[in-house]
Parts: sequence; C-alpha cells; structure tokens
Amino acid sequence: MNEQRLHDGELGPVSTGLAAVLFDACPHLRDFAKMTTGCEGTGQSLLIEVPSPTGDPNRTLVIWTDEAATPSIEFGPSHTHESADIGGYNAILKLAEKIFSEELVIAVELGGPIKHAFWLDLSTPDSLADELTSPYSSGRLMIKSWAGGRDRHADLNDIIL
Repeated sequence: MNEQRLHDGELGPVSTGLAAVLFDACPHLRDFAKMTTGCEGTGQSLLIEVPSPTGDPNRTLVIWTDEAATPSIEFGPSHTHESADIGGYNAILKLAEKIFSEELVIAVELGGPIKHAFWLDLSTPDSLADELTSPYSSGRLMIKSWAGGRDRHADLNDIIL
C-alpha cells in the first residue's frame, strides 16, 4: 500500500463521500488524512490515522476505505465496516465522535482464561453492569479510553445491583 498526502480531487467516489462527511463535522481529521493506492478502483482511497493522546499505539483511531470500497473504522482490538452510502458515512462519523468523546471505550476482560478485548459503549445505560454481570464475564474489566480520561479498572463493586 502506497501512502501519500491527501490531494483534493484524487480520491475515489466512496472515499470522497466519506471524507466530505468526516471533514465537515470534524475538520481536524484532515490533518491526519492520507491517500492510498490500490484499494478503490476509480481513484485513491482515504486513510485517516489519529494517534491517541496517551501515546498508546493500540488506541489509534483508524478510518479507511478498504479493498472493496467499504468505509471502515478501527479502534483498539476491533473494527467494523459500514455501507458505502450517506448512512454508512454517518455511522463511521458517529463511532469516531463516540471514541473522541470517550463514550466508546476498549474493555479488556481481566482474570478470565482469555484476555478478551472489545468495544464497550458507556453511553448506553447499564452497558458496564451488563458486561460485568454476564455469565461469561470474570466480573473485572480494564477500561481504556481514547484520550485516557476514562481509564480505570471496573468490577462488581462499581455497579449498584
């Protein structure tokens, strides 16, 4: 994959649409944007890599258009793909905004047989309680947010049953 500085007018149609939605709502993302070759057939593909202020490379927020011209977002251990239309572009934007606002965090299972990590949406009522009380949970999590403001260990003592 060949990365280069972003040049307006050189992105493919999906990347152009995604960039328009993202840069309109979050102009600072343009500072982290690049183009890649070989992914989107009729133009360059968008790649945005925003490092975490914590310095932890595992918290980098990455937004890209994949080899099937599908808008995608990655944060920590997980990623997802959305549709190549305005609904998909807005879904990527909403996820990025939740990550930047530290509502969508990385949760790491502690004390279980497997160190499982996943996204947890703290803006959803009872999401933490549901996760900690799941029959598959060890009852202990390490929470890691994009900027570190919500980093902590959580266990059953943190919830009111």
